[in-house]
Parts: sequence; structure tokens; C-alpha cells
Amino acid sequence: MQKSKNMDANIKVNISLPQSEFAMLKKLAKALGWNLFVQQEDNDTSMTIEQRKELIAKLHGAVQLPDDFDYKKELEHLLSEKYNLK
Repeated sequence: MQKSKNMDANIKVNISLPQSEFAMLKKLAKALGWNLFVQQEDNDTSMTIEQRKELIAKLHGAVQLPDDFDYKKELEHLLSEKYNLK
């Protein structure tokens, strides 16, 4: 029994991706020999104040950080790593 060399594998993947990452995705797809079909959704990101309050209430307490966590130091560290500073 021989396996077909031209296996037809159509796989559909839906992802949400920031516009800033789209160029990288195109390069990756080209390098891998993939066909890339892009369908942009028209997302209405405007929220009412009530919707924002509900979202904040849902997210409140979702992340637990130490009491001595200093986000400014963490941000400085990550940016210096990203841009090879220091």
C-alpha cells in the first residue's frame, strides 16, 4: 500500500490577531508554504459605560500579584530586554 505524495489537507483555523502581528504571520505562512486566507472582522470596540463596569467587575481579582510588585520596575526590565539596553 502506497501513501499519496500529494495529501490534500485543508485545515481551517480561525485566530484573532492584532494588526501589528499580521506581517509576521504572512512571513511565517510564506516560509512554511501555507496558503493564507485573511478575513477581517469589523469589530465594534465601543462599549457603554455600563458594559465597561461589568467587564471590570468580572476581571477584578483575576491576577494575583505579590504586595511588593512594582510594575514600573518590571516594565523597565522588559523594555530594556526588548531593546537590548543596559
